Amino acid sequence: MKWTNHLCWLLILTLSSFLVQPVAAQTEAAPFGALVLQKGLPAGLPKGFVNTAQAKLKNLQHVVIPTGSESHYVVYYGGEAVEEGYPPQWLWHMRPDSTGMLTTVSFKKNDEGFLSAAFELYTDASEAASMPLELRILPESKVILFRWTGSESGPSGGTAVGKAIDRPVMVGKPLPDFTVESLVGGTLSLDSFKGHPLVINTWAVSCSPCIAEMPGLNQLVEKYERHGFVFLSLGYDSREDIGAFLKKHEFKYKHALFNERTSQLFGEAFPRNVIVNAEGVVVYDHTGANAKQHKQLDEVIQEKILNRK
Repeated sequence: MKWTNHLCWLLILTLSSFLVQPVAAQTEAAPFGALVLQKGLPAGLPKGFVNTAQAKLKNLQHVVIPTGSESHYVVYYGGEAVEEGYPPQWLWHMRPDSTGMLTTVSFKKNDEGFLSAAFELYTDASEAASMPLELRILPESKVILFRWTGSESGPSGGTAVGKAIDRPVMVGKPLPDFTVESLVGGTLSLDSFKGHPLVINTWAVSCSPCIAEMPGLNQLVEKYERHGFVFLSLGYDSREDIGAFLKKHEFKYKHALFNERTSQLFGEAFPRNVIVNAEGVVVYDHTGANAKQHKQLDEVIQEKILNRK
């Protein structure tokens, strides 16, 4: 009966996604819109991301998510893993300032049986404003539900509305305190690293860009750990999944687990790299995939931490 109710709900949402409801009929948040996944990849994706998707996935599927504006182009795409492991799923966002951002989508099963994901898409490279988006998928269904949660009225699914955000982590400001569980047992807090430069990486097992940057990040550990730097990874997955992953992939950071506090501080878009100086002040913060991330981090360490130019 529960499964039947889900299918009925999906059918209702699918039909309602083609209708514009009167403003008076809206609740505080716009209702979900429904879209049918399409085969392959759409035009407009960067060539490098297309090549990566085709190398990692088979039976590719995608859907273009309406934003209500021609200046934002958002597409979800995923598929089945070519090799053993977690099939990556991504969200590509082309922004009005002509910068793009690739976000790994990490779905979790909610109480209603849906796979659910919620995250912030930044409106431009300054990351001063964001558009909150929520996605839901019923397993084995070709329908994806979406809702711009910052939208209070409009058609099903709402409209992407950029709102200024009070970022808890900001360059030039002290990093707020947090405590996390270490993968090897015990807890780690910001006080644990007091007096040491700290390099933080947030990641997920299903995040291909996260995995791609790990060899470069390992080079930084080899270069700077002996000089008192601490390299801390915050993994989004369970202790068991992270442990299994690390048996197959070398990642030389200290490993800890995401929790509600770190989600509040760092968000759930991966990868994210943050550098904090020995005084606890953030000197670098970047979210998103970058093939030369370790070189950029190295330059910041040389200039902002070691005062070399």
